[in-house]
Amino acid sequence: MNVPPTISYRDVTKTDALEELIRQRCDKLDTICDYLQSCRVMVERTQKFQSHGRQYRVRIDMP
Repeated sequence: MNVPPTISYRDVTKTDALEELIRQRCDKLDTICDYLQSCRVMVERTQKFQSHGRQYRVRIDMP
């Protein structure tokens, strides 16, 4: 990747462990797709009420 991944959080607490995990996964994508130029990741908590735990949505854009 020419540009480091851009990571955004919405209604999610940013932690070093989460950011490191995302960066590791982006690096893995980079080894598979050598033509990858950049990567944008959005992590957000869904607003649906569930009876068990919280649900999250992760969106990855690779323009």
